[in-house]
Amino acid sequence: MPCKAEIQPSWESVPKSIPIIRSVQLSRLLSVIALAMVALVNTSCSTSFTVTPLIDAGVKLPATKMIEVVYEKPDRAFLAIARFHGSEKKKCVAGNEFCSLRETARKMGAHAIWVKDANTTEYPGDWVHYKDRMIRIYPYSVTVVSGVFVVYESGF
Repeated sequence: MPCKAEIQPSWESVPKSIPIIRSVQLSRLLSVIALAMVALVNTSCSTSFTVTPLIDAGVKLPATKMIEVVYEKPDRAFLAIARFHGSEKKKCVAGNEFCSLRETARKMGAHAIWVKDANTTEYPGDWVHYKDRMIRIYPYSVTVVSGVFVVYESGF
């Protein structure tokens, strides 16, 4: 029967703390990269709206020039021609909210964008240690909206 001294590991077999420190640094590095990727995606010039047509593909409406954005159900007769869901990632000029969505609605012949639902998620900023220095990840928010493109009765 073996004695306890033979079963217990010796100090030479216990790993040194350096691999643990390296794994913590690697974990922090991966966290910084992930946060940077999220920030990059949120500030890129692309749009992330999914637009689903609600009318037959054979129906072609003429492109419109002006698109209004409404947050309440329109008070006049309308036809919903497409449904959308997503967030605006393109930098729009002040007063021209949802600029990429407006362009899609204009090409489809819509008169208005009816925003039915909007949810904003706030992401707090943080300081992270990276390569022997501190880097700030600034706070940001993402607003996800959904709704429909509408054509007023005079337009169909």
